[in-house]
Amino acid sequence: MVNPRGGVTIYLSYDEAVQVGLNAYRTLEYASSCLSAFRVASRKFREYLEDNDLSYSPELVQQWINDSKKYWNHSKLKCSKKALSVLADIMDHGVITTSLQTKSQRATLQSTAKLEQHITGQLSCDIKLLLWDFVSDSDKKRLCTFLYIFRTCRSNPTF
Repeated sequence: MVNPRGGVTIYLSYDEAVQVGLNAYRTLEYASSCLSAFRVASRKFREYLEDNDLSYSPELVQQWINDSKKYWNHSKLKCSKKALSVLADIMDHGVITTSLQTKSQRATLQSTAKLEQHITGQLSCDIKLLLWDFVSDSDKKRLCTFLYIFRTCRSNPTF
């Protein structure tokens, strides 16, 4: 099977996939808390599989998360979902495809989100609702640039 990055997909065992994930978190310079969340979630899910004599499947991941929701706080739920989506990416493709980003990609996404938040915080609710309909179908960087220019022009008519 051909993987999205070219070459042939290699099917990995659960433990091999977990190791690929741990290495990816380190290589892509994720925080130690992210690495730990991945390690814990993959270990707990493995225990669930072994205790119930089951084999890995994406459906079982979803079932396990749904069954665990009532016991976990929001943060643990979010971290576990992310960790197991990374694991699913590896199990499906043999490599990380789009589930993790490089440090620079993450920085760009964060700065874009912060700029968006700052700029839209200055706008009225009606304009925000109108813009969010537009955002879902457009490039966020272009929108942020537009909003910045719009705000600058509004506050400085001689601009």
